[in-house]
Amino acid sequence: MTISIHASAFDVNSWYQKITLTFINESGNAVDMNHAAISFTASGHIDPWGNSGGTLKGNLPLTLNESSYGTLETNNIIINNSDALLLQPGERGTLSFSLAATQVPVKMSAITLTLASSSSEDTESETPSDQETPAIPAADEQPAEPDVPEKDNDLQERGLTLNVSELNAASWYQRVTFTLTNLYAQAIDLNQLQLNFTASAHPDPYSPFQGTMLGNQAVTLASDGGWPIEKNTITINHDGALMLAAGDTAELQCYLAATQMPVAISDLSATLAHDPARQGKICVHFPAMTQTVALKPVIELLFPAGETRRFVGDWGEVLTIGDLSAGTYRLTVPVLANDEMQIAPVESSFTVTLQSGDAAAQVQVSCLPIVRYASARLMMTPLRLVMRN
Repeated sequence: MTISIHASAFDVNSWYQKITLTFINESGNAVDMNHAAISFTASGHIDPWGNSGGTLKGNLPLTLNESSYGTLETNNIIINNSDALLLQPGERGTLSFSLAATQVPVKMSAITLTLASSSSEDTESETPSDQETPAIPAADEQPAEPDVPEKDNDLQERGLTLNVSELNAASWYQRVTFTLTNLYAQAIDLNQLQLNFTASAHPDPYSPFQGTMLGNQAVTLASDGGWPIEKNTITINHDGALMLAAGDTAELQCYLAATQMPVAISDLSATLAHDPARQGKICVHFPAMTQTVALKPVIELLFPAGETRRFVGDWGEVLTIGDLSAGTYRLTVPVLANDEMQIAPVESSFTVTLQSGDAAAQVQVSCLPIVRYASARLMMTPLRLVMRN
């Protein structure tokens, strides 16, 4: 059973316009269009208060659903009728609605139809026709794959291998699988694991997330808000340790909503909250003060990758900086000052090299005597004026 779908031409620069879908029953049997679902992705949505019509509108209100991903939206229309709404063999039926754009030029993907009496889509999907639009290419047009380094889809980092299933570069919406392999000689905790990637797409927050990598709490999704290229992060959440044994593999499946064609993923990486390769630490010992001071000791740490972070400690205590991997770190002890005093270190910088991911180093900070600023209090006595006649 085949029903072809044709969309009317539309103005790609219009923020609001009427769209008409024409359905042709190309099979030899009548088709019931009652409760049929029509789906498409576009840089816009169906106006629920706009005009709708056509021979397939039904005598009950349409059911409209949408999911938004920035300026891209997935639209779903369900036709409702009080009884069977038959489309006879060879007949044409129409459905029209008003499309409100979220971005111009307007883009629209292929349109699909799912019949209530069918377990699968029995249609030929077509993009809006009769004029050139920036819509998704036809299924037989395979756009050239972008030049993405082969390493990006199979990346080994800190004892982990993360890869993503093969993408359909011409699909606006598809299911993908992320596979993580533990190459460490010990079990790892996947709780708070972050999967990072850059893509012309992002995970659909409303789609089901499944797989052995999934914890017993919902994942956390984050994006840098870029368009159409986004930096995405998926964080795995569990109410305790979520262990993956040495040599084992875990998977996470979700749906990817594209923002641009062709779809590509790069910069794929996995970051463990408790990575066995980042168990190193630097312990900084601060001297005790003979008197109470308002200033707190500070350490500025330069990481091997070039990142600088600032840590604040307490006098007479040990500041432990953990979660460090093997590498060379540079510590800077700045001069502290306020309106009352100045505290300067004897040595202002230290270089520490951690030979392994579980190494520890000790740093002793010494300070010069406190320099207190002189202060003066000026008191003025008001003059008394005597007036004489």
